[in-house]
Amino acid sequence: MKNDRGILVGADAQQEWLLSWWWENYRRHNDYPISFADFGLSEETRSWCKERGDLIDLREAPEFVKGQNEVDPLLAKEWESLYPPTFWKLREAWFKKPLACREFPYNWTLWIDLDCEIIGSLEGIWSYREFGVALAKDPFAKTAEHTIYNSGVILFQKNHPLILEWAKGSPEGNGLFRGDQDLLSHLIAKGGYALSELPPIYNWCVGRENKEGGKPFVFHFSGDLAKSYLKMKLRADSLAKGLPLEAIAKLGRPAKSPF
Repeated sequence: MKNDRGILVGADAQQEWLLSWWWENYRRHNDYPISFADFGLSEETRSWCKERGDLIDLREAPEFVKGQNEVDPLLAKEWESLYPPTFWKLREAWFKKPLACREFPYNWTLWIDLDCEIIGSLEGIWSYREFGVALAKDPFAKTAEHTIYNSGVILFQKNHPLILEWAKGSPEGNGLFRGDQDLLSHLIAKGGYALSELPPIYNWCVGRENKEGGKPFVFHFSGDLAKSYLKMKLRADSLAKGLPLEAIAKLGRPAKSPF
């Protein structure tokens, strides 16, 4: 059925170097329609996205994410004691993710972070639709009063109350949460939402110990260390293919790259 299922990804200029790498892996195994959420992409990358799917323009979303100097100092100090300081720059895109999920046109949406390497068919993930939302637990979550879910892969039904509350809470409450998944996990616990738990094979955080067995379908390069490894891997793969150095300097992105 048209508009029944679709994939949603999003990025700003900081993450757009991942787009072509993500796309190549995705298209190797899947052909669901794609929508790209624009959190501040370059014009070249916007054109690249339009050639491959729909573009959801969120560039003009009001600036609502609190900066380092606007967050309670004690809370900011706690976050900084647990995570690398790079998260401050990433929060702006993170907290636009709930807005993109609210705007998605399909009946069932699968959000996938761009730092996820898709290495197989995603057909099996649609079976986890019983409660309207499905997420995997975050294996590296720091101490919390409740379960922390990893928001790198989210299966959800259009207009699900949890997604709507997440989108509403993002502008209102981002000063109290380090990232969008912390807010989402808080809302799940507070609201007692029922959800389906995705098995780790659909959101396999790199560095996670494989206790359950099974072949992952999605490798998630979450965190600074994993991203550094991914950049080295992309460079090595390009060298092995005999690409010229000027191409390697641009690898993994349709436009500007932080390499």
